[in-house]
Amino acid sequence: MKFTKTTLAASLALAATLGSVGQATAGIYAESGLAVDSLIISFNPTTPGTNPVITSFDFATQATANTVNPTVGDASIVGCTGDLTTPQTDCGGGTALGDPVLYAGVAGNTSLWDGTSEAAVGVPTYTNLGSQALDSIAFEGPTGDGSTVNYALADVIIDSASLVGAANGNVHTTDTRQIAETEISSADQGAANVTLGSTTTFTYILEVGDTGDLTIAFNADPSLLVQIDDSTASTAGLLANMDVTWSLEGTGVDLVWAPSALNDGTNPCGSLSGTAGGTGCTNEVVSENLNQEITTEFASFSENEYSRFGTDQSFQPYSVTLTGLAPGNYQLVLSAITNVQVTRAQAVPEPATLSLLGMGLAMCGIGALRRKARKA
Repeated sequence: MKFTKTTLAASLALAATLGSVGQATAGIYAESGLAVDSLIISFNPTTPGTNPVITSFDFATQATANTVNPTVGDASIVGCTGDLTTPQTDCGGGTALGDPVLYAGVAGNTSLWDGTSEAAVGVPTYTNLGSQALDSIAFEGPTGDGSTVNYALADVIIDSASLVGAANGNVHTTDTRQIAETEISSADQGAANVTLGSTTTFTYILEVGDTGDLTIAFNADPSLLVQIDDSTASTAGLLANMDVTWSLEGTGVDLVWAPSALNDGTNPCGSLSGTAGGTGCTNEVVSENLNQEITTEFASFSENEYSRFGTDQSFQPYSVTLTGLAPGNYQLVLSAITNVQVTRAQAVPEPATLSLLGMGLAMCGIGALRRKARKA
């Protein structure tokens, strides 16, 4: 039996229509974002030239992406330094939007990936952090458009830094922003895997001449979200996390402050660990957990978030004071990491769907036989 082109096209169209019943999908989404502003490092008592002297600093940002395109990885890595004894720096000015201290651009794939190639149709229009308003983060998703959206991106920027301002003879606060974000809804059978990360690192070299108290204070706005809204995936896994730590090493001290223990009055300085070397701790303020990980169970729709919706969407204060810091040389390091990981596998058509497809082809075949019989 021969099908004409018209008959074959009709059968395929009917089969596609029947096979698409119940197959609507939105996608699988994960994000991790962190904004920090008004970072201040202070020492008491302050004696010019003695307590403390920050002799140099080193800033670095890194955005990496194992993208939706399984053959492509991407990374944006950049750094700058400053010497306050000179003073001089090769960092950017950080004076206004468009003049950041450090920015290397977006890493990842902001294009549609259809399983074989990238396309320019239906691409999310992501505005990079270098162009977004200061002290804010505008995420791309979740878009809920499962027919076109597959993207993965990591972005990180140091907008301004007080030490860069000091080296340049200006006064600035220290502000940073970073995100890792992905949404996948591949319609083809198979699997998609995405791993994204963005990292900010500040390294300060301090010389302390007289015993005193070191205070670290800043405001932060974290955001974590994982969401499954996908009726055609057979399996999916999502993870979003962030890690923010301060480490101080030198003169018998090896301490790590990881703001996570919320202030409930029962565990003062509960986020501090390591070797104190006679150094005390006081005045710890932790408004939200900045060392957090979330996931969600696999279902056609499920969601989990931390500080993403409601009144949590604002900057909150964080601080700690290390008392009795002895004279000597120290290295103070901030590390802020935001990561997401997503996996998705497409479900094979259900038996009922396959039956519908077969029925559609059979109906077209029967119609062709009847037309042939009438002609005979």
